[in-house]
Amino acid sequence: MPGFLKRYTDAAQAAEALRRTRILRAQSVRTPAATPGPTVAELDFDNIDGSTGHDLIGYDLRPLLQSVAALHRASVPGLASYDPLLRIRPRLALTEVPILREIADGPAPHGNAVLHGDLHVGQFIVTPDSAVWVVDLDDLAVGPPEADLANFVAHLATTDTRSSIADWARRVCDAWDGVGQIVDGHIFTRYLRFGLLRRHLKLREAGRPDFEEAILTYLRESSSFSIR
Repeated sequence: MPGFLKRYTDAAQAAEALRRTRILRAQSVRTPAATPGPTVAELDFDNIDGSTGHDLIGYDLRPLLQSVAALHRASVPGLASYDPLLRIRPRLALTEVPILREIADGPAPHGNAVLHGDLHVGQFIVTPDSAVWVVDLDDLAVGPPEADLANFVAHLATTDTRSSIADWARRVCDAWDGVGQIVDGHIFTRYLRFGLLRRHLKLREAGRPDFEEAILTYLRESSSFSIR
């Protein structure tokens, strides 16, 4: 079966991606196998046929999050601490709204889980036999599980308008509870604010401030937000 060839910036990045893939697969995290590609800056990943992206928005979230829980339990030496502002800092000049700029000045709780770092529905592949695969390990970092969950919610809520931000948050947290995991509500809410700011700035940069009002309304009202 033809593989998926991925090109990296340089040989070091490719080698690191290969290291992460092999370590996680050895710990039964379902992610496509990789082998060195035609050049030192390329990897050849196994091709996994299945549904991904928007096709999974209406999918049962529990199997997706079960695979995330397996990732969080893994151990990958040498990962950096998760930085929620990594993609926010370069775009912060795109907004002058005080409540948005204040988010970037707030504290970022720490944690010890192996995070995906850029979790959204496009990072899963669900095969016809319902096996869930996690892809794109470039942003792995160490931090609180709630950071991945919050980024997942922020992406869902700014992709599918059939549910509000608060509704998506409850659905994801309920699914997380459904796979036997625990959500710290305060940490989750904090990282959801980071995630919404990140999504807002990315959409604004793309000329799509579509969800600006919904995000601002949520952020203004979320000081008393409860996931239960």
